[in-house]
Amino acid sequence: MGVRAADTALGYTGWLIALQGPVIPLLALAARGRDLFAQLRPAAAAGLVASALSTAAYGLVLWAQTRAPLAPVAALRESSVVVGAVLFKERFGAPRVAASALLAAGIALIHRRLKHVAHKRKPGARPGRRRAGSLLMEQPAAGLRIYRDIFRIPGARGFVAASLIGRMPMSMLSLSTVFLITHVTDSYAAAGSVAAGGALCYAVVVPQLGYAFDRFGQRRVLRPLALAFAAAGALFVLAAQADAPLWALFAAGAAFGGAMPPLAALVRARWSHLAGGDPTGTLLKSSYSFESVADELIFVVGPLLVAAVVLIHPAGGVVAVVLLGTIGSLLLAAQHRTEPPVLPRRTTGGRALSVAGLRVMCGVYVFTAAMFAGWELSTMAFIDEHGQTWMVGGVMATYALGSAIGGVWYGVRNWRLPLDRRFLLAMAAVVVGVGPLWAMPSVAALWAFSLFSGFLIAPTIIAGYSLVRQGVPAETLTEGMAWLSTAVGLGRALGVLTAGLVIESHGPRWGYAFTLACGCAGLAVGVLGLRQLRALATTELTRAA
Repeated sequence: MGVRAADTALGYTGWLIALQGPVIPLLALAARGRDLFAQLRPAAAAGLVASALSTAAYGLVLWAQTRAPLAPVAALRESSVVVGAVLFKERFGAPRVAASALLAAGIALIHRRLKHVAHKRKPGARPGRRRAGSLLMEQPAAGLRIYRDIFRIPGARGFVAASLIGRMPMSMLSLSTVFLITHVTDSYAAAGSVAAGGALCYAVVVPQLGYAFDRFGQRRVLRPLALAFAAAGALFVLAAQADAPLWALFAAGAAFGGAMPPLAALVRARWSHLAGGDPTGTLLKSSYSFESVADELIFVVGPLLVAAVVLIHPAGGVVAVVLLGTIGSLLLAAQHRTEPPVLPRRTTGGRALSVAGLRVMCGVYVFTAAMFAGWELSTMAFIDEHGQTWMVGGVMATYALGSAIGGVWYGVRNWRLPLDRRFLLAMAAVVVGVGPLWAMPSVAALWAFSLFSGFLIAPTIIAGYSLVRQGVPAETLTEGMAWLSTAVGLGRALGVLTAGLVIESHGPRWGYAFTLACGCAGLAVGVLGLRQLRALATTELTRAA
């Protein structure tokens, strides 16, 4: 069904392979480690040819499903089992026979159920009650094509490309800091305190930066901020290489974290300016969904990049953060055409935090960020205890990949459930996904489970930003989103610091228990503030087109 909702069969096939393809190699790496590469080398050429043929064959099946009824195409495809048995002498065996029988039984049950429903529904009669799932969402009208439409907006591709480069530090800064400081001090507690100092400084600075962006415009503030970020990063690396005392590392790390440009808020403010005039709201929802998916893909690539460059030099992660953040910020500042204008302040309070719902959102985000920070540090410690360093980036990337898949799925749906309930339900699902982590028996199990436990992270983020965009006055939008970044920074600081102490004293499994406690606390804050969140979701304000 997905290929029929997509724009083209080729595009759908490409996205499917890109999102599903890394899973099996990651599991193989987790199971066999570096020996996998030696085992694959003799059959590499044949394997690449077989992979290309398999992808082409599956793409042909998907294309056929857009041109003919699904049942005959599916039946013809499954006939390949006979070809494999006759030509290639593949053995059936009891597991294949049982699986085939189970599949046939399922098809028979579905067919019987459809006939029963068709018999009960009389011609011309109105449909009965909707099933429970349809109260949450309607099927998409355009599928993945909604993401194509947002890039038809003039200038969108330019500022998106610049922001993707400049936002890489948000997935790399904390991890690269921990790698560098643990190398220098051999202590997770020290690394957690330095990373927490950077996150806390960011939390203090970013609301003022958001106010400055709304007051003076993005270009005038972003350029000097990018240069300050580069200088702070260089100072941090020099302090670490000079074996500076912990207080000096803490101060340099705080300056480095506090100077990171808040590009996630800036790019969403640009989308709000460019797509906010759409009366249906589809473009804005699609753009916010895309940004959350992009964030998660950044969290796929970022940890892998850090894990790779620190093998070359422990400071390599921080250097990569400085280069990507500075270049991306300067490129975004150069995108004049899509920059939102400076709007006069028309509200009585003048500041975004005067909105009660935003304060509740900040409370939820503090605990949510602490949960993610605790997960990150606990995962590093767990892998350090049960696996190898190179696995850290893979597990974190898999977690983010699951979130990206969830974001794509969320974005192509037309949801009927109110935005505030949608946010809390997604948040509850994320907490449930964190629950079993303390009992993971091995790195391989953690790696496999990470894909599923992260599925609703991006939907939670999308709904959260949408609530703020809907309920905060347009002239304070960047500041409002920056307050969410402040809450994230504060939560990360508390989470990394506390998780570091817990792990140092009791081990990574207790770190995962702390992670779960933070998630439950964030959900409780959201439930207690449900009335304010509902007011945030239903606020109607005049916005600039």
